[in-house]
Amino acid sequence: MTITKGGQEIAPADLAVGDRVALREDRAEDGTYTVTDLVVILPTVVGEVTAKTADTITVAGRDGTSTTIHVDADTTYRVAGREAADLADVTVGMIVFAQGTERADGSLDAVTVNAGNFRRGFDSDGGRFPWPKGPWAPDAPPAPDASPGTGSVG
Repeated sequence: MTITKGGQEIAPADLAVGDRVALREDRAEDGTYTVTDLVVILPTVVGEVTAKTADTITVAGRDGTSTTIHVDADTTYRVAGREAADLADVTVGMIVFAQGTERADGSLDAVTVNAGNFRRGFDSDGGRFPWPKGPWAPDAPPAPDASPGTGSVG
């Protein structure tokens, strides 16, 4: 069985009480299951970029709250339309989906940052609907590369 966290393989001893996990399973002919992979689901922040510094990205959530995402040399970036992205490719107005470790103050130390300029639509009242639908939607859990079956350790 493989255990991963933030895309990196970890040892069972690296799991912590309270970690959210997803399982990948194989079903045997007799109906039993064998867990083949366990993925630790990292805390996630989604929002529209309102500011950026050399080591932070500030986003506004759908409810208007502001969250700071801390980035460093170890942060991995995926930006729509870029083959090899970095912080310079993330701009104000983009929608960001970041995963990492949550700090006590609610900010996030990002392991990964996904960003893009997504087509915007209108809500039923004719106003701006600033959030894309689908896996980027703030109400949708991150899409781990695992089969259904999530839970917590401990």
